[in-house]
Amino acid sequence: MCGSYLAILLSLAAGAIYVVVQTLYAQTTRVHLTVKDLPSLTLIHITDLHGRIRFLNGSLHRLLNRWRPDMVFVTGDLAQNSGQLAYVMDEIARVRAKRGIYFVPGNYEREEMRGAEDSLSSQRTYPKAQSMHLRFCF
Repeated sequence: MCGSYLAILLSLAAGAIYVVVQTLYAQTTRVHLTVKDLPSLTLIHITDLHGRIRFLNGSLHRLLNRWRPDMVFVTGDLAQNSGQLAYVMDEIARVRAKRGIYFVPGNYEREEMRGAEDSLSSQRTYPKAQSMHLRFCF
């Protein structure tokens, strides 16, 4: 009987560790494509951050900047509530993409993002994003 409880406890612990690693570790996948007559580019796509910008293997901007991206494509959901969006945008502003960052908001931040392009340019809401080369696609 004691062995059954131990097996259940170990299974629950393994499941918890799996969930934590899957949630807190940023996974990357590299895909190499060759297209005739096009220059070599490093493209990064990030999605569904849900307010998370720190991971077990580093902060978001450091993880992305290691790849020296030409372009970054960000698709929502960046935040789960309006309080998270400003610090996520500030973190994305630290990403250095040679040819720009392109953003399509998700349902969580769509309302918050109304007028965000004006906020970015006037520095009212996202002060660190002043030099960010960001294009909004609605």
